[in-house]
Amino acid sequence: MALPQNQRAPHLTTNTHDPLIDLRVVDEAGGDHLLGERYLKPNLAEAVTTDAVVSQMKGAHDSLRNGFTAMKAALRSQDPTMTPEANFMDLKKRADGWLDSIAKLATDASTQAKRTIEGIDNDIRAKLEIEDGPRSNEIRRHLLGLKENDRLTVALKAIDAGDKETMAAVLIGPSFLSGFSDDQRTMLRNRQGEKMAGDLIARKKVLEECISTNLRTVDEALSAVDAIFPRHRVEEITKRRQATKAVRDGFHPL
Repeated sequence: MALPQNQRAPHLTTNTHDPLIDLRVVDEAGGDHLLGERYLKPNLAEAVTTDAVVSQMKGAHDSLRNGFTAMKAALRSQDPTMTPEANFMDLKKRADGWLDSIAKLATDASTQAKRTIEGIDNDIRAKLEIEDGPRSNEIRRHLLGLKENDRLTVALKAIDAGDKETMAAVLIGPSFLSGFSDDQRTMLRNRQGEKMAGDLIARKKVLEECISTNLRTVDEALSAVDAIFPRHRVEEITKRRQATKAVRDGFHPL
């Protein structure tokens, strides 16, 4: 199929003043979570050595960081047998594949951490023995009749004394039955938890921090890839490639 004299066949070109891969963007891509070793924080570093779930979360985070470092190195490597556009699209495909695999790894690790937290919550409830007793209504009526400061004092003393019966009466049912506000009861629940199940709560907090850390790291990886491979560039090259293929297929389809 011949083209008019003044019409050029669509082809891939390189604008040297506007490189497809902007190394300044590559240098600036990634945030503190993707670039830094977040699991060196004292509370996490200690947990890594004793908690298999935290160790798994660190492994996922390390894979994210190391994979991103490898991607940045690849972005600086131009295959001499490829045009810049082909090189760009090849690296984009590799980056997408990396994101898919690393997202699955991070999701699997986070799912395990969330399941572990559910088990910890069950263990905390069992340890605190928060269930109505035969005198729960009587205890609630007594607390309701006290002044606010006296009511709090009684509850705090019950926690210090390990009085599970009184605290169960406080924590079960609507808060107004015993005269506490929702915020006060949340404070009392946390105080009792620290007193009677501090080890479990400490582990739960570490796992929650791990989940938050890895989620933030995945988000930074997604944002970095989007910045390095702008969508409009990908779409432009794809359209030009399709146009070129159409012209060539007009000669002889492969």
